[in-house]
Amino acid sequence: MNSREEQLRREIEEIKAATAEFEAAAKDLLNAQIVPPSNEMAREEVIELLGVNYVGPEIFNKIFEPKSPPGWFKEAITKLNPFKDRVIPVPFEEPPLDFVKLKEILNEPDEWESGKRKFETYALVFKPPISFLELKAKANEAASAQSMSPAFHAKEGWYNTEAFATAVPNSGSWELVRRETVPGSTEKALNDQKALIADKPNLTPASFPALAALLVGQYLEHDIKLYDENFHYGRTSTCVASGGH
Repeated sequence: MNSREEQLRREIEEIKAATAEFEAAAKDLLNAQIVPPSNEMAREEVIELLGVNYVGPEIFNKIFEPKSPPGWFKEAITKLNPFKDRVIPVPFEEPPLDFVKLKEILNEPDEWESGKRKFETYALVFKPPISFLELKAKANEAASAQSMSPAFHAKEGWYNTEAFATAVPNSGSWELVRRETVPGSTEKALNDQKALIADKPNLTPASFPALAALLVGQYLEHDIKLYDENFHYGRTSTCVASGGH
């Protein structure tokens, strides 16, 4: 066998070997099970996607971390917080959430703002298992410690004995909140506002605890004011007997 034939034989053998290797790899690939994305991986991707619009339990764990506020402020907080003797369950546990599904939702087009996706217009908010009065007191305490303006007016509110302000949830929970009011929903009666979302069964008005948590989390963690000096009320213009909205 001359050198030319020997070279050709070696090349054929190399091709056969490469082909066999490729076929084996292809077979392994076909036989392999498709592994779905893990919830933990999706969680990290959602947090990155939302940026400052992710307000998780770790933010509130820092806010409720035991610390000693200035004496004058501690006295004011004690007067405002009727739950001052209750032990806050810190650190808060993160409630379960299907982040894989949530990631899909956040990449959907926004219902009202053309050209935007939901991760640009919504915020994911952890609602800690505390009352609003506890949140208010600790948020103002944390703001003082950071030399920031109070997150809420420090004076006692008309709501101090209202159920929505004193109720303590059994556990923490998540809520996906729209950061802006629904276009065209301001200065309307309640029934007219409900009509705007009547054809969107997955949408409901944001809960008060979620909005309060969003306001506190973004302000203390990122110095973002949900309602700045140019804010407008998104509440209903329907008046109740007490004069409220």
